[in-house]
Order: sequence, then structure tokens, then C-alpha cells
Amino acid sequence: MVLASVANQSVMPDFVVIADDGSDERTNGLIGSWKNYLPLKHIWQPDTEFRAARARNLASLKSDAEHLVFIDGDCLLPLSFIDNHRKLIRPGLAIAGSRYLLNRRRSLNLVNGSEKISGTLFSHPKFMNIPLGILRDARPRAWGTFRSCNFGVMSTDFFANRGFDEAYVGWGREDSDLIVRMLNLGLVIRSGRFATCVLHLDHPTHDRQTLQKNNNQLSRVISDASISRPRATSLGEL
Repeated sequence: MVLASVANQSVMPDFVVIADDGSDERTNGLIGSWKNYLPLKHIWQPDTEFRAARARNLASLKSDAEHLVFIDGDCLLPLSFIDNHRKLIRPGLAIAGSRYLLNRRRSLNLVNGSEKISGTLFSHPKFMNIPLGILRDARPRAWGTFRSCNFGVMSTDFFANRGFDEAYVGWGREDSDLIVRMLNLGLVIRSGRFATCVLHLDHPTHDRQTLQKNNNQLSRVISDASISRPRATSLGEL
């Protein structure tokens, strides 16, 4: 469903990189069935722990684009999603996209095929295209609005920040760490509300037993403005 929503974009991305944290051959087979419809690239790492930060870093290395847009594997895109991200992005900016949480019933209907992807899924006011003008830049350091399920950044800015800190293992806070370090490097946040909203499918939550550890790590980053680079990264010296 995610790939179908990408293939239906009014402006197509140059390519799509799938960051795969340990899926089995079923995912590889699905990707193969879509290669005639989308320009796909695929990175895979063994499933040892929840290592979303490392998977995203590896995927970013597969890209030679000037502009990166990150979404999660449970998010469907409205027609103008990529086009609007491209219109909003500039060097020195991080685009904080929004999300609309679909309820459990309709999410299950989509997964089991009793409901098809259609325009009615994107009828909520969050999916309206509204030119907010200077209001998009009204909260340039509101890092709490930034989520890895939907953000855009110039690749030079992402690599200057050396990507996600791979010390975040387990669910949570690697995206907050990323944006705090970006702000420390001088980037600012531009709101993607009413332009770049995604439809977030309902699903069981991940195990969050590592959340307190990750919260503690993030607190150290926030309290020490001198921390601008992660301690561990697959991006090497980029």
C-alpha cells in the first residue's frame, strides 16, 4: 500500500530507497514485484535488535539525490506529498511533516483488502493544501514537532550532521536527537502542516522497554549544546 501511494504521486521521486531492518524473503519478493513500476533501491541489515537509526543511515548512503524525504513503512502518501516537500525545502531547513492517525477499523480494512486506497482516505482537513506563508517559519526551533515518519532535508545538511545516532537502539527518540543536533548546527525547522501530511496506519506498538534509556541519552544531548555529532554512525566521515 505504501508503494502504491508513492507510485500515484503527482510528481514522482527520482527513486525510492527501502530501509529494511531485518525482514525476511517476503519483503524482498514484494520489492521485486514493484521494480517495473518504481525506481527502487533496497538495503537490508540482520535483525539483531530494533536498529531503525542504522537502517535509515544505510539507506541514505544509497541516495545521490540533493533532497531526502523520510517516511515510515506504515504511512500512505496523498497525491501531492512529494511535490509539496520539494516546494518547501531549502538548504538550512528541516521540513517537519505532519501525520493523521487512521483508526483501527479502517486500518484493518485496508490491510485485509476490504477497503481500497482512495481519495476518501485523505479527506481529513489535515490533508488540505493551505499556503501558510511566513507562518511555516514561525517556530524554527520547535523540535517536538519533528518525527522520523515524515521529514525532509537537503542531503548536504543530513550528511553534515552525520545522520542518525546509531547508539539509539530500541524504539524512540533517535528522531528527536537528530533534529536537536541539526538545530545545534544552525538548521531551522519549517512546518509542513497542510502540505505534507501522511496517513499513518494503526498497528500494535513496538516494545518500549528501552525508552527510558533513550530518553536519558536525549536529555544529555539537549543539555549540552556542544554535542552536534553522534558517537556511532555508518556514514563514516561523510
